[in-house]
Amino acid sequence: MFRPNRLLLSFSLSLVLLLAYPSLFAQEESITMTTYYPSPYGSYREMRAKRMAIGDDYIQGETYSWDSLPPSIDADADLVVEGNVGIGTTTPASPLQVNGTITNLATFNYTGSNSVGKILFDTSGSFSTGRAAIRINAKSAVGSRIEFDQGGTNIWLAGAGAASDGTNFEFYAGQTGKSVLTLKTDGNVGIGTTAPDAPLHIKKDWVINQGTIKIQSSASGNKWSGLTLFDDTKWGAYFGYEGTNNDLHLQNYNGGSYGDLLLNPSGGNVGIGTASPGAKLHVYAPASSAATIRTDPTTTGWGGLQFFLSGAQKWWIYEASGGLNYEDSNDLQARFDADASAKNDDGWVTAAVDYGEYMKKLNSSEDIKPFEVVGIKKGRVTKNTEKATLYMITSSNAGIRGGNPIDTSRDNDKEWVVVAYAGQVPVLVSGEVKEGDYLLPSGKHDGKSVSVSPANIDFETYRKSIGIVLNIVDEKDYYKDFNIKNSDGGWEKELKKLLERKGKYTIVNVAVGVK
Repeated sequence: MFRPNRLLLSFSLSLVLLLAYPSLFAQEESITMTTYYPSPYGSYREMRAKRMAIGDDYIQGETYSWDSLPPSIDADADLVVEGNVGIGTTTPASPLQVNGTITNLATFNYTGSNSVGKILFDTSGSFSTGRAAIRINAKSAVGSRIEFDQGGTNIWLAGAGAASDGTNFEFYAGQTGKSVLTLKTDGNVGIGTTAPDAPLHIKKDWVINQGTIKIQSSASGNKWSGLTLFDDTKWGAYFGYEGTNNDLHLQNYNGGSYGDLLLNPSGGNVGIGTASPGAKLHVYAPASSAATIRTDPTTTGWGGLQFFLSGAQKWWIYEASGGLNYEDSNDLQARFDADASAKNDDGWVTAAVDYGEYMKKLNSSEDIKPFEVVGIKKGRVTKNTEKATLYMITSSNAGIRGGNPIDTSRDNDKEWVVVAYAGQVPVLVSGEVKEGDYLLPSGKHDGKSVSVSPANIDFETYRKSIGIVLNIVDEKDYYKDFNIKNSDGGWEKELKKLLERKGKYTIVNVAVGVK
């Protein structure tokens, strides 16, 4: 039971002692106030204390003390509370719960372990809007920030950026001081840059096999991942990776139908397999590749390659019934069948004017050049014309060359040469020559010829004849008619070499296979 007289007597005695012996209390650092149970509820207009410990356990001075050695309460702690603290609420649900607005909060530290929700701002009972907020109002615009430490080391900073007006909100890596994420008031977001000029601006040095943006599927196994592009109502394209078949997909889609895919529509080249394309479409494939460009239609006569000029089709090359057709704007011009036979609607046109065949040399090391006189012995070719069965002239890139299988090409085989069987070929003549003369081997086995007038021909001479002279070559006409100086064709190159070794001899065109 509460006894007022006893409390008054105790207070009067303490007052007398204080007035009589002030030095008795001058050294004290704390005052302990004790009431008896049940104690009355009181209301204090002011209460002051240098330090205070609150809580069922913290009131045990012998256990929790500032003066113990070592002290169990840190000397810098002025107020320690065991349990939850409520400001503006009688039901705090966390170590500190504030119901209202906090202003001028310079520093707030919390140390704990395995806990979340350290500070609760609850406005649900006070504001009709139900909003809870933290406002940081620093003197300088760039000084408003939140810091995140770990073990005394600053890990992250978030707050107003380095701009003088503080308009950027940035996240900094505390140990490096670099801005890693920037939010601007215009809505742009920057990663690695503090000046984003697009809704998402990423600035980072690209590292091979790492990339700048990484998109990864959350599903187990080889699944899809990628980007989908939308307009205001529907998706228009997707760019994705399909892991099962290790495929990369790029598809344009117009909400119900497939659209066109445009590469460099305003200019520039496109390279496939090359980093330096030299044409609008440059496809490079190493020798080990199965194909460079492949067409695979589901219906014969479709697919292939089409060539246009100013929007009009000029050529179409396509597969049909196992063969390859060459078609101009409205007509089939040529066809190559699977057995390598060829057909032409209007005839073949070539710079060379003879039909030749590949024949094997009698001696593989013998130097036999194009447009030289040779003899045929035992079905083989040699410049030694003595006792030869036939007398002929070698050719180069004849208009048609027989005896040259595709799978075992003899173009660069030193054991084989092309011999003219019909048409006209040039050759060097020693001595005087006229049109209509017959040509015979020189007899010196040097690849050159001599002429015989038709009036002096006999049977033995006729048997050794190579052909009949059509005309004597004017070098100027050769250069003009065949563009020998600038042409890179194989036949024209050999004509140029013939002119270079002409010397004192005469070049004539010979009709072979007509005698």
